[in-house]
Amino acid sequence: MKIKSDGNELVTRLWDNWHAHFRQGPLLEFLVEIFIQSGWRRRIVAEPNTQPPKLTGQEAIDYCLGIKDRAAKILHGQEFMPIPVLQITEKTTSEMVLRAYELGVRVFKVYPFFVTTNSENGVVDYTKIYPALGALEGKKDVVVQFHAETPRSEVEGRFKEEAFLGWELSEIVKLFPGLRLTVEHISSAFGISWMKSKRTEGRPIAASVTIQHLTNTVDDVLGYSKRSGGLVRVHEGFKPHAKDLKDRDAIRAVVLAGDEGFFCGNDDAWHLKKNKECAGVSCGAANSIAAPSLIIQFFEENNALHRLEPFVSEFGAEFYGYLLNTETIRFVRKPWQVPTELVVSGANDTVVPWRAGEELQWQIAD
Repeated sequence: MKIKSDGNELVTRLWDNWHAHFRQGPLLEFLVEIFIQSGWRRRIVAEPNTQPPKLTGQEAIDYCLGIKDRAAKILHGQEFMPIPVLQITEKTTSEMVLRAYELGVRVFKVYPFFVTTNSENGVVDYTKIYPALGALEGKKDVVVQFHAETPRSEVEGRFKEEAFLGWELSEIVKLFPGLRLTVEHISSAFGISWMKSKRTEGRPIAASVTIQHLTNTVDDVLGYSKRSGGLVRVHEGFKPHAKDLKDRDAIRAVVLAGDEGFFCGNDDAWHLKKNKECAGVSCGAANSIAAPSLIIQFFEENNALHRLEPFVSEFGAEFYGYLLNTETIRFVRKPWQVPTELVVSGANDTVVPWRAGEELQWQIAD
């Protein structure tokens, strides 16, 4: 990474994003361009909880081929590399995951039942996915991502991550010690502590981190923070939800320490306005546009710009088994405003970006 002497320009490797949602239909067409224009121009994990979901290796691969075709028509989209993901459900067999592996799929995803967007076919009984996990254990180029919240209804929302890690995932780690896995969008101090203990034991695990979990607390959603202006903010609603200051600070601390087990997986999760500003809103932060500026700002404000490039361009690639990007991207300090609303062609609707209307300080030079 290179930083200009006046501190107003920096050049890094192209950034990777190890957790993102492209959706389907007009929203997918829209989002491919948004990602590229916003600076996400290299590897992006294309999560499989679409409608319908990607439940076979061929479905996951075809999905990403469609994304690549769209990207090829966009400036700076030629190096775009969506990574296919197969969703593991209770009906997924060991033969299905091995077939996907033969086809080239290297990332698999497990959702808990009815906890997040499009998780109606998520897992309730995790013992039912053990055959699939066993088939993937020991493969050095495979990563199984877990949305780390328990589906057990008796556990309150704010404790679902803690419960899942302490019970379901601890059991999986014990039974499949050679399984390479990630805790997605880690959100709690307990999660950070759990991750550190397992990594100290030598377990092949890592965690993705979002910009919203580095910046937000639950008060930003419920209207108790200064930034919320005392109002409940539906566009700050995502899962797992932001928690308390101690949780946010624990996530910040491990990222600022440069722990290679924690890297950028931004969980870009866009929804049409009609599904976000309604009685029952869809969860997810439409953060692709604001995230690069806010990530740079986070490291700069904490006197840790030297930690930026490893977080966005190195640690994730190394864990997933990719060579580091050689292409670069240049950012300049130049104030700009996040759009308040954007039209999605063909959807007869708009989207409201995360941090809509706010003035940010960094932007892509080109």
